[in-house]
Amino acid sequence: MISGDLALSGAAVALIGVILYCRYVGGGWRSPVGFLGATWAVAALPALMFETQGLQAAAYVLCAVFLLGTAVGYVAAMNGVRSSTDRLAAPANLPEVDPGPLRFLIAFGGCCGLAAVCAYVVLAEERPSSFTDLEGWLAIPVQYSVARYGGDFVEPIAVRLLLAFNYAASITSGLLIGLTGLKGKMKIVSLPLVASCLVTLLTTAKAPMLIAILGSLAGYLAARVGRPRNEARKRSVLPGLLLGVLLAFIAVMSMVFRYGMSDDVDTDLLADRLIGYFFGHMYALSAWCQFGDLLQADPQWGRYTFAGVFEAIGVYQREAGMYSPIALSSMAEESNVFTVFRGVIHDYTLAGAVVFFVLIGYLCGYVLRLLRRGTCTAGALTVLTTLYLFFAWSPIVSVVSYNVIILGLVLVFTTLRIAAQRARLRNSVVGSF
Repeated sequence: MISGDLALSGAAVALIGVILYCRYVGGGWRSPVGFLGATWAVAALPALMFETQGLQAAAYVLCAVFLLGTAVGYVAAMNGVRSSTDRLAAPANLPEVDPGPLRFLIAFGGCCGLAAVCAYVVLAEERPSSFTDLEGWLAIPVQYSVARYGGDFVEPIAVRLLLAFNYAASITSGLLIGLTGLKGKMKIVSLPLVASCLVTLLTTAKAPMLIAILGSLAGYLAARVGRPRNEARKRSVLPGLLLGVLLAFIAVMSMVFRYGMSDDVDTDLLADRLIGYFFGHMYALSAWCQFGDLLQADPQWGRYTFAGVFEAIGVYQREAGMYSPIALSSMAEESNVFTVFRGVIHDYTLAGAVVFFVLIGYLCGYVLRLLRRGTCTAGALTVLTTLYLFFAWSPIVSVVSYNVIILGLVLVFTTLRIAAQRARLRNSVVGSF
């Protein structure tokens, strides 16, 4: 019988091989499937260096199978492109856009994000007595943390709408940089990101900051995926590193604010919580593979993958934490994150989940080919952005289970259509003279 450590090592090696295969068939890390592989290299492999107790080989095999399915679907869609190294050589025929509508959405959405920050301050039971009341400001994150984990706080619809516009602005920031460059736009594209980071610091909820940063990255990659490699690499490495540092810093500070900034905070406990926060999803997925209903045969047909839509139309009310409780290891006990894979398996069974990710991979390749032909550019660019965001959020849950993100993507698509139409109208007027 194969020992647990040996099986885990073999599964990890298999996952590494699939990750490298994703990069190969995509022609680079910035391709959709290459980005998926890079995401899971960061999300799954570092956990092996901290604590293997509680990690199951089955969890790593699941990741490898679903990533492989996505790569196979992508290869099928890109069948007309013979060499993997040529798959990113031909630039995508991206739409020419009037940056005005994009700038407007970014500015308006960023202001909506700042309005959401003010709303959270007003909604807090204990508010600071003045702008310089440091203790009062530090008490707000603790209040929201207790209320959220106790199930006592429900965001007003108005605040959710403000966040939807801010998410749309963040995604559009990445698209604007990718389509027209960063020069002269630093202040305006930073506005929605700053607002999201303030929401995270104020409420200790990491999702607003993560969605804003990853949404901006998704938009940027979707707009730059077909550009020459050297140009894209030179202009994306430094911003990517800065975003990574910012992400890690604010995540750590939100965790500190959650437990309060007092002298009696257990730093060892905080360090354990941070490890659980960054890599708890692999321990939680492992626990589900060991104790959960991995082989369940009662499909829910999208109830988890598209949870927000099902809840909005009144089909069902989602549970706190999304899933039914299961036995968790010590490394996963602080996490309710089981990755996107658990929800897809619940929805379509294990075999159906493999088919689901093959179709997702095929959609990636199909949309990229649409962009290269210059057809349905605004719609294809929005779908490609959604896929990048879906992959970036896959270690957590399905990103399209959030209605605010779906609304934000609709706003992005509408704005792109308007921007493209304005550009065509301007060109037709100029051409008539």
